[in-house]
Amino acid sequence: MICKSISINELYPAIEHAGFIDVYCHETKNDPETRRYPAMIIVPGGGYAYAAKCESEPIMAAFFSAGVQSFVLRYTAAQSEPCVRYPSEHLQLAAAFDYVRSHADEYKIDKNAIGVIGFSAGGHLAGSYSAGLWHEDGYAEALGIDVETLRPNAAALCYGVLSFTEPTSEWTVKNLLGERRFDNDERARLSYENIVGENTPPTFLWHTSTDDIVPVECSIKAMAALAAHKIPFQAHIFPECGHGLSRATRLTQPEEALIPPSYIASWMGECTDWFLRVVGYQENIKR
Repeated sequence: MICKSISINELYPAIEHAGFIDVYCHETKNDPETRRYPAMIIVPGGGYAYAAKCESEPIMAAFFSAGVQSFVLRYTAAQSEPCVRYPSEHLQLAAAFDYVRSHADEYKIDKNAIGVIGFSAGGHLAGSYSAGLWHEDGYAEALGIDVETLRPNAAALCYGVLSFTEPTSEWTVKNLLGERRFDNDERARLSYENIVGENTPPTFLWHTSTDDIVPVECSIKAMAALAAHKIPFQAHIFPECGHGLSRATRLTQPEEALIPPSYIASWMGECTDWFLRVVGYQENIKR
């Protein structure tokens, strides 16, 4: 297993704030020359205040075990020193995409099979980026790279704060925008449902209808936008449990009484299968 941590701002001097890409990849030196792997960039949540551990390595482990080269983005956020605001986190995600693509030969990655998965505030980061900001908001120019290196081939959005219009998580909006949170035009511009368009990849979403931190309406508005633009998507709305479930298993729940019903944990397998299918690596295809 290849396991190392890459400093983003050392590789991309245009990014002022420290951030890291944790690499978890299959060793490839004994692979057949033609073998290639899909890759997933994992964006944990934390309300744009910090990067949550429970949505980092446990998610990586599931994708890694499915033969996916995995990268965890440890971005700086509002509780970092110094405090950072938009677009710092988005630039760090853009740098992660460029890093993965530019090192595709080293990790034997298929450059056309690179996805992103985000949780809660990380769902907004992964969602707003993948929906179109990667192409529209000047990240490539800011980093001095080709915009096509930033393209996501698939996106999975897990109980994401996808919309900044009501109802939403005001704490998340405050952490990302600071005083700009009072600018309704900026909030609308960064809302997923208003970004979806021709540059949005196939998307997977899941949420619980009883989420008491991030309203399920965030995902419902996202689905409506994807449907309106005829973007392929798969979605799961579960009827119980709250927020921050991660894999929804004993591994990611701190207390025995908080472990969700097993059917909610099925999202991880569904998402992994979906990702492999949409990027062309589905196993056991009938021919």
